[in-house]
Amino acid sequence: MGKLTLFLDSIAEWTCKIIKWGLAILMLLIVFEVVSRYAFNSPTIWGQDVQTQVFGICTLSGMAYTLLKKGHVTVDIFLVKMPLRRRMFFELFGYVVWLFPMVCSQVYSWYGQMNRSWKYLEKSTSPWMPPVYPFKTIIFLSFVLLLVQAISEFIKNIISMKRGEEEWIADR
Repeated sequence: MGKLTLFLDSIAEWTCKIIKWGLAILMLLIVFEVVSRYAFNSPTIWGQDVQTQVFGICTLSGMAYTLLKKGHVTVDIFLVKMPLRRRMFFELFGYVVWLFPMVCSQVYSWYGQMNRSWKYLEKSTSPWMPPVYPFKTIIFLSFVLLLVQAISEFIKNIISMKRGEEEWIADR
């Protein structure tokens, strides 16, 4: 199971490396738009659409990596003082009751939206009218990546609960 979680975690790590480049591209796009708008009084017709899509891609694709690094908001006020096995039980309970149903419903919903968007080659309603179907595909894949990472975290919690220690994760 440890090798499986290593593989699943590596997917989130790999995705993060790509996202870093997306954020660099986003910064360049914003600087370009600001300079062209205010220095040359010539705003682009495509700037806002591309910036929104790149920001959305980076934000949504980062959900799995954030879960890997335990960066999502949690209510630790009760869990922090609990013994490890009880804390792992509550985390597993949260995955089963809240995270898995939410992520699965998003995967299902965005799969349908992605298919519909590809079927009609959907375009934005802005004057530039860029295609939206690649963006919706990335949204769908982002939720799939989150589901994959949630499965990895679930497995790691089960192993931690059985072993009674969390340190084995860092030792891999």
